Amino acid sequence: MELSKYIPILEAVLFAGGEPVPISRIAAALELPASQVEKLAELLSEKLSASDSGIELLRLDECHKKRI
Repeated sequence: MELSKYIPILEAVLFAGGEPVPISRIAAALELPASQVEKLAELLSEKLSASDSGIELLRLDECHKKRI
């Protein structure tokens, strides 16, 4: 599956979690290596920035979180 197809899934994981989600947990949920999750997070961050969204993706140590 193309990596960009995981973006909606990553958004759902981050939104449902409410709290920062460790990269290792995201990788396990998506069955992807952590390096791919990092790239996926970059793609999501770019998507949110490009769409002038009121939501941003934060990286906190080894975790990611969506912030409104």
